[in-house]
Amino acid sequence: MKTLRERIKCISQYKWNSMIYNMMQDKLDSIPDDIIREHIIPYTYEPQPKTLCDDVRNYYHVLNELKAMYATIYSNGYNNEDNDWLSNDIERFMNEDFPTMFGYRDFFLQFYRRMFLLQHANENKIISLLNTESIRMSTNVPRQIALMTPSERENLKTFLIEINQD
Repeated sequence: MKTLRERIKCISQYKWNSMIYNMMQDKLDSIPDDIIREHIIPYTYEPQPKTLCDDVRNYYHVLNELKAMYATIYSNGYNNEDNDWLSNDIERFMNEDFPTMFGYRDFFLQFYRRMFLLQHANENKIISLLNTESIRMSTNVPRQIALMTPSERENLKTFLIEINQD
């Protein structure tokens, strides 16, 4: 049986860059072995709820499908054009096909209320954050899709297919 330290080392070979791995290793080395054995490792053997696993699979599938679709559509443009258009079109869907320059719909704001730090925020606080922070930058396509439920992601796919057929 692999120890938690060995598991993290295996994961690091595939998922993390060396800087993050070194930070994790430093933190892990400071945790006593009995704490790891008695309090952390038991959680690694608990299965996750089926709904969560299904949501993660759906997220991964939809994200890759949409990225591939937009990479095909915008293959001859400038660098990262496909990601920029995908982000723009996702915002278009989130704001019910209403330009964000004219305001945000409740449907749009409810997505950002799903973020832990914004769950109790009022409309003005969310709008202020959206206008001043890089929360809506095109690098956040994964975040935008993650904020959706599986059924909303399916509606998003349908919407994006329709607007790209024109």
